[in-house]
Amino acid sequence: MNRRNFLVSMIFVFTIVSVIPISVLDTTTRTNLLNNFINDCYNEDGGFLDHPHESDIPNIQSTFQALKTLSLLGLLDSVDVDEIGIWINETQNIDGGFPIVENGTSEMDSTYYAIQSMQILGLEPKNNITEWINQCWNSDYGFSSKPNKSSTIWATYNALNALKLLGENITSYNTSQWLISLQNEDSDDNYGAFSADGTYELINTYYTLSALNLTDKLSEINKTAAIDWIIACQNSDPYITSTYGSYSSNPSNMDYAVINCFAAIKSLFLLNITEINLSSPTKDWIIACQNIDSGGFASIKDGESASIANSFYAIEALNLINGLSSMSNTITTGLPFNFSIVWIILIIIAVIVVIFIYIRRKYY
Repeated sequence: MNRRNFLVSMIFVFTIVSVIPISVLDTTTRTNLLNNFINDCYNEDGGFLDHPHESDIPNIQSTFQALKTLSLLGLLDSVDVDEIGIWINETQNIDGGFPIVENGTSEMDSTYYAIQSMQILGLEPKNNITEWINQCWNSDYGFSSKPNKSSTIWATYNALNALKLLGENITSYNTSQWLISLQNEDSDDNYGAFSADGTYELINTYYTLSALNLTDKLSEINKTAAIDWIIACQNSDPYITSTYGSYSSNPSNMDYAVINCFAAIKSLFLLNITEINLSSPTKDWIIACQNIDSGGFASIKDGESASIANSFYAIEALNLINGLSSMSNTITTGLPFNFSIVWIILIIIAVIVVIFIYIRRKYY
């Protein structure tokens, strides 16, 4: 084969190869990506962090949210449940409550997280937890985050749920009347929502509704007003594609986030609204919040900072609107490689060679 034929053959081969994308991509499922993310958040001490590779110590909130998410996905056996159970029990304080991190101060939310975690793991809570919770019960019939503090919706929600899991009679605490009094009955933008401090957000309305549901007192609130307020938090404008189907914390805000979708969907189900408005766009928006690079969910669509908390809110919400099947969809990760770059390099080399031959024949 002479040089000319060889050159023509090489050009033909590289031309064909250059238009064929050579894949170095990996195929997996969204579930596998999330499972890997959660396992990356596991700390050797026995609990979980909110983000992978944090230098911080594990906390009970992230631990519960990781366990609950894995449980919903049927992947609880992917972690060492025995070690996690030992770590949770070791974090309990002498006063009966649980801290957010080991050796910290007992808090109502971390105590509820611990009890839920133990329930998932099939463990029995110790007996003195109820006594600590009772110390946080106030004269207005609400609960505080720790003894001798003011009542909050968040603490009351955690306390009633914890007591319920412990088998206590929560109606004896007469908390429902305080919670009912927190509904906004004024005709303004937040009519129907709940607040203990004048700040109206979806998450606090959900906590209130959930607590009232435990005491069988949801029938005593203005359900219509509550439903209308929740629905008003949703972006129903298809032309605003970046947040279409998502929810903000209240109708006046633009802070669309996964946690708000979680709160809205959970609240509507508590109010017997099982046909969620724009459930398909909502599901698609939540799915789009998964960061393919890390595997976890961010708070917003196409967000970069994934966390255990946002992953928990996302999976809980998807579970209610029949969206977990989307987590089984196969996707590709990595970067494609295309031999077009080889063709470009070949052209450059060919030009150099032609110039070299021209110079050599002309001057030598």
